[in-house]
Amino acid sequence: MDLIDELDLKVIDCDTHVVEHYDLWTSRVPSKYGDRVPHVERDAGGIEWWVAGGKVLSPAAGLAIAGWKEPPPKFPAQLDMVDPRIWQPEGRLEIMDEYGIHAEVLYPNVAGFGAGRYTDFGDMELALLLLQAYNDWLADFRRVSDRYVPVMAVPFWDIDLSIAEMTRCAELGHKGLVFSQAPEDFGSPMLTDPHWDRLWAAAQEMGLSVNFHIGSGDTTMPQLLHPSAGVHANYATFPMTFFLGNARTVGSLIGAGVCHRFPDLKFVSVESGVGWVPFTLQALDWMWTECGVAKEHPEYDLLPSEYFPPPDLRLLLVRARPHAARGDRLRRRRQHPVRDRLPAPDEHVAGAGELGAATPAVHQRQARRPPPRRAAQDPAGQRHEALRPRLSRTTRPKPQDAARATGHRHREGPGTARCPGLPPIPCPGSTARFRGTPRSSE
Repeated sequence: MDLIDELDLKVIDCDTHVVEHYDLWTSRVPSKYGDRVPHVERDAGGIEWWVAGGKVLSPAAGLAIAGWKEPPPKFPAQLDMVDPRIWQPEGRLEIMDEYGIHAEVLYPNVAGFGAGRYTDFGDMELALLLLQAYNDWLADFRRVSDRYVPVMAVPFWDIDLSIAEMTRCAELGHKGLVFSQAPEDFGSPMLTDPHWDRLWAAAQEMGLSVNFHIGSGDTTMPQLLHPSAGVHANYATFPMTFFLGNARTVGSLIGAGVCHRFPDLKFVSVESGVGWVPFTLQALDWMWTECGVAKEHPEYDLLPSEYFPPPDLRLLLVRARPHAARGDRLRRRRQHPVRDRLPAPDEHVAGAGELGAATPAVHQRQARRPPPRRAAQDPAGQRHEALRPRLSRTTRPKPQDAARATGHRHREGPGTARCPGLPPIPCPGSTARFRGTPRSSE
């Protein structure tokens, strides 16, 4: 019995990218629009490109690179160079079975991760037709198998059209919608504008999640490094800024009161990992209190961190690689067919993509590690002193010194761990809500 079976988990690839078929739009959009409809052309060098109105959109096989022989930003020139199962709905099921993946949530490529590229066509009637054609094509995956979970694009430039498309696609089996973190990049109001409240309300009523994929605003690839660093080093570095962009999105939604006004609406942070979440929530809680938000908005009855229920600790036992957070769950991001590399199934003891330890060497390193310190528990079952961060005796400040230095006093309660002079942080897995933030001294 492997780890997945032992924990009785079904692995969900919560960020898989479809490879848009070459006839996706040409077979569904009226021919009167001619070459303004996205189609594939092959250049003199043999590379296939998505093109519309004479403008190159993206390499046609550029994201069908799971298992590709060269690392990014290299990509296959033509789709027939890759395993056809990557882009065929039936074939993907075979790959999912090989890697122990129960289901996949389907995200786009060509039109952008937040549907922003549809606005580039200028003709918004054509843009709507293209968007609807994509949503219909995505629903075809669902017809092949209910293990595919489509999430729709919405015509965000028009709220009424968006709600109508949400209603239509929900009936087709879509479970959520992709949305831009920066709609202002495409001529719409910023994400925290009350302009979007009708859309949030409709999504909440329909039970649709709102999914923020990294890089869903302006996707111009930044050149963070000097050219002398090399293309691979730059390509490996700039995604970090996209991950942190999702932290900004989380802070914006909470700070603007969107989570307060729509308590049953599920937001999803996609392809961003979760390592930044503890710091983000701690920073938000600290500044929330320091800046007197409770006085400005007495209706806000939760701290920022309280919008994140404690995760299921069983999932934290799985070897850490990027995950995506949704509500009270951490879901495994496999992101097929985009690279992360697809290893051989027998490379992982869990038999589920990148879940589980990878090699015997990993087991040996883990065996040499000292056993983790167990958390002491009080009669109520709450973790306490044993989980507090350790400080050396030479650097540990006395509580009264920390209070004088910071001007704050701390309130501790069940489920909090405190280091003197720092705001409390939630103990993972605690059943108590985190409310023990410092109060501003007056």
